[in-house]
Amino acid sequence: MSDMIARFAVVLCLAAAGAGAWGSAPATAASLTETCAATALPCLAAVSMDTVFVYASATAASPALSYAGDASRPATPAQRAHARREASRADEPGVLVRLPSPGILEAAPGAIVTVRFVVSNGTATALEVRESVECPQDWARIAAAARVFPLGAGEAAVRLVTLHIPTDCPAGTYDLRYDAAPTSAPVPGSGTTFAVAVLPHLEVAARVVAAPRTVVAGGEFIAEVAVANRGNAEARISVRATVRPGFDSRVEPADLMLASGETRHVSVWVKTDRDLERRVVCTVLVEATMLGGDGPGATAQEVITVDVIPRVTRLTDPYRRFPSWVKLTGAASRNSAGGQIEVSGAGPLTAEGGRNLSYVLRHASTPSVGRYVSWDEYWMAYRGRHLDVDVGDRVYSLSPLLQKFNYGRGAGGRLRLFRFTAGGHFAGGRSTEPHRREVAAFVAFKPRSDIGVKANVIEKEAAVAAFDPGTRHRLASVEARYVPAPGTQIEVEYGAGHETGGGDRGYRLALGGVLRNKLFYSLERVHAGPRFYGYYSDTEFTLGTLQFPVKPGVTLRSFYRSLVNNLDLDPARLAANAERNITAGVSCMAGPSVRLLVDLQDYARRDRLGPPAYDFGERTVRVSAGYSPAHYSLYGSAEVGVLDDALDRRKAVLSRCSFSASFRPAQRHSYSVYGSLGHSKYSEDPRRSDNLGAAARWRITRDIDMSLDYHVSGSPSLVENTYRILTHSVDYRLPNRHVLTLKTNIWGRRGGDRGDLALLLTYSIPTALPIGRKETVGTVKGRVYDAEDPRRAGVANVIITADGAAAVSNARGEFEFPSLEPGTYSLQVDAKSIGLGRVTERRPPFAVTVEGGRTTRVEIGVVRSASISGQVRMFDSWNGEAETGTASVLVGLGKGKETPAGVRGLADVLVEATNGEYSLARYTTSRGDFDFSGLPPGRWVVSIYPEGLPHYYFVEADEVTLEVGPGDDVHV
Repeated sequence: MSDMIARFAVVLCLAAAGAGAWGSAPATAASLTETCAATALPCLAAVSMDTVFVYASATAASPALSYAGDASRPATPAQRAHARREASRADEPGVLVRLPSPGILEAAPGAIVTVRFVVSNGTATALEVRESVECPQDWARIAAAARVFPLGAGEAAVRLVTLHIPTDCPAGTYDLRYDAAPTSAPVPGSGTTFAVAVLPHLEVAARVVAAPRTVVAGGEFIAEVAVANRGNAEARISVRATVRPGFDSRVEPADLMLASGETRHVSVWVKTDRDLERRVVCTVLVEATMLGGDGPGATAQEVITVDVIPRVTRLTDPYRRFPSWVKLTGAASRNSAGGQIEVSGAGPLTAEGGRNLSYVLRHASTPSVGRYVSWDEYWMAYRGRHLDVDVGDRVYSLSPLLQKFNYGRGAGGRLRLFRFTAGGHFAGGRSTEPHRREVAAFVAFKPRSDIGVKANVIEKEAAVAAFDPGTRHRLASVEARYVPAPGTQIEVEYGAGHETGGGDRGYRLALGGVLRNKLFYSLERVHAGPRFYGYYSDTEFTLGTLQFPVKPGVTLRSFYRSLVNNLDLDPARLAANAERNITAGVSCMAGPSVRLLVDLQDYARRDRLGPPAYDFGERTVRVSAGYSPAHYSLYGSAEVGVLDDALDRRKAVLSRCSFSASFRPAQRHSYSVYGSLGHSKYSEDPRRSDNLGAAARWRITRDIDMSLDYHVSGSPSLVENTYRILTHSVDYRLPNRHVLTLKTNIWGRRGGDRGDLALLLTYSIPTALPIGRKETVGTVKGRVYDAEDPRRAGVANVIITADGAAAVSNARGEFEFPSLEPGTYSLQVDAKSIGLGRVTERRPPFAVTVEGGRTTRVEIGVVRSASISGQVRMFDSWNGEAETGTASVLVGLGKGKETPAGVRGLADVLVEATNGEYSLARYTTSRGDFDFSGLPPGRWVVSIYPEGLPHYYFVEADEVTLEVGPGDDVHV
């Protein structure tokens, strides 16, 4: 309504302008231009946002034209030629039409275009002028004034032509013509042509034509989508599909060239995963994007959902499995090649826990090929509630003072009974040559949870050396452990050696805990005499730490370490080393991601024998900082100090720095660099060395991981100790969860010497071994078979559901629900998957009771379905008249008889069919017909409910019993 009012206002303005400015005298160029600008043009500009107005200043006397809103723009040569032609016709008698507008107008489909014409009377008499417009079909002229209008002698009038472009108008340029001529007088008229360019309009639509509702895991389904070009120009359309979960998919065709209004079907192929263990809903998002010159345009989306049924639903594994792996490795370098096979496993042996087993069996044909293949190793470890057993190549330990750890081949164990624990081991060392053998035993008693004592004995061979011939050493110790308060622990061990020439003593004291929840402390003191051949020997060792948080985020730290060897200053040992290291510092958390540390360090090392071989010390200051926001972390430290060599009476300046940076822009890849530069640490003759490296990790796809590491290390002054290593690794996870790993190692010296190249290929196979049934789940196994086949052949691809879980029968008709919680389930059979015209012998659902740790079996027979159809007929009479003398009517079940004349079917009668297991009911049609289809074979009883019959009707037979066989179609 507002548009109509605005347009009417335009007409009034123009009429007023014509009456006022051009009413009695010919309009001059100035008056016409002024009137149009002051009256008509502002009104025209306010009509509608959907209306395109084109106007310009023009007069009957001057042919010069200019574009609206740009009077300074010069006329083109074509416009000037047109102006000259119009000027030559100015003196000709008749009606003259001029178009003070651009030659081509642009508009979108569905828009309204308004064009202004100047019609002038070049004669000396008044005329009645008729106007006409030639435009394409379906273009409509709207808001038009009278087609015939008066025009006085020498007068000019402005005529508006408003056209509506159809919304489905194809893109392109259309030529239109405007004519004006006198209605009666023999005066020539004139006309002019103008063009309207309809702009392209981009619009695309998509709809699903066909898609399956369900598909069996491992199968492929096809969805059809109709893609239509709803625009007004030919367009290129790109179609893509996003599938969740990530099944393989493809779209054909993926690129379309569609004319305006054209529709084509696109097929989306989706290949599901055969190893799917749970029922999932596959969602396919289809996007059709119209591509234009400036990039993607309009987009239409459709979502398709398909229920993917697993062949076997594994909500959980019904078996307790022991995780194991088999690794096959082959390696080669420049000078050697070899292989390795490894079988390993680790995991609990019972569902309740408390018993665990781990083992490794590794055999290598050639040790250390390419620095990858490890040496032979065979071991097994069992951990139970009361018994622990270790066999093979293991780390055997007894106590911190006698034997902290010893990597060797042997056997050991411990037995726990009540408050006592006893055990021991015997082993031959593998990490030293020659391999030393040892035998150890212990007994422990724990009267309370905070107190424990332990007695240890060990006999082992001594290392062969000039000062200590290979003899056997026997040692014993007593340990005590006491927890006086939560967070505080005291450990004491005292031992003695039993040697032929007399043994020494040894002791160890350890104390640690927290005071007032603020001061963290630890202290360890060890003394072992020169003839005490335990884990410590001829050594005094002291270690202490303190940490005190002075306020949130600020902590004071201190560290003390002292080590003294060769306690009796035996010259045969060549040196009597004494070391001391004191460190004190503060750490500060300057925010959740920033940490600052400052440390002062005093290190001294000297030889107590005379003349001493070394005597030097270091005093340094180290400043460290770390910054760790969400996606990256930075760390750097700088250390400066002084080296004081007391023997050479010299001092040197020390400097060291280290840094590391890591960046993880996304979960799929990460990058890091690291390095350290400066003098070597704790050396009397420090040399400058450097270590630089970079690493990158990529997850290329869901199944492919790749890593790259490069490391350079060494001292520039010692070329033989400077090397570089490049390591590359690729892991590929196969669909069966096997893993294929390829590693490449390139090693070389920075001096240019020939290095080494090594390749390693590993194939890892997970082998989860079943070790028992879970008591928390049960199993249902069954078979779908053809009951009409004497061989009872299986029926494949039948979908069976059990309260949400689903299974599909295989080629032998077998199906399985391996892991169902105990309870009663209702098994349903998908009628479509059985086949057309087939049903189960018994009507589903089938009630199945599942017991934990047990297997329940189900047999489902399939036969051809049967049907029963018939008609309820109404007879006018039956055996004459009833005893009452009134006419009677019979309603009954016909048995295939021809309907006599005058007998008709009775509508809306309730008919029931039952086989004793379930019942079906139907109302008869208007002809009295009824039909029961898809019935299993057997004995069926068809009956009529007489309660719904009209008065004075009775039933010939209340029911009919029928024997229906497979595939029978019985008519009653």
